[in-house]
Parts: sequence; structure tokens; C-alpha cells
Amino acid sequence: MDEKTRAHFIAQMKKTQIEFDKLKAVVMDEPHEDVAVTFEEIENQPVVKPRIANDDGWPVTCSACGIKTFVPFKPNEKYPVYCRECYDKKRMNGK
Repeated sequence: MDEKTRAHFIAQMKKTQIEFDKLKAVVMDEPHEDVAVTFEEIENQPVVKPRIANDDGWPVTCSACGIKTFVPFKPNEKYPVYCRECYDKKRMNGK
């Protein structure tokens, strides 16, 4: 890992630890030295949902059997996409 990537990774870890400490302080009802965060502030933050085409997911055609189905991620044309049955069969057969 190069030095720039390592520094970025460490900075992200520290940021995550600070956020965890703030949340822990609120849940445990303990004061936190960085910022006074209330449960209401955390509760009122917007919920981030993954980007999907609709509530069912992205419409796709299974690469193995041709059935139309939905997947919970945006498909990439580089990789095949399978329905649940074909995916399970492929996984059980070890690819």
C-alpha cells in the first residue's frame, strides 16, 4: 500500500472512530468532548437508501436461463447477472 493510500485509510479510520464515539456517548448518555449531539439530532438525520430502480430492484434478464427478474444492485454489462435459482446453482457448483 503506498503512503498516500495508507494516510487516507488512517484518516478514514479516525473519522469513523470519532463518529462512533459520538454515537456511543449519546446512547450511553455520556458527555463527549468534541460536540454535543442529542438523540433527536441523530434521529432526524435523513435515511440513505441504496439507489435502486424501484422497490424490487433493477430489472434484468438472467444470463443462464433467460428469465426476467430483479436484482438489488445496478447491473454492470461486463458481468453476467443470474436469477436466484441460477445463482444458487452456480454457487453450489463452485462457479
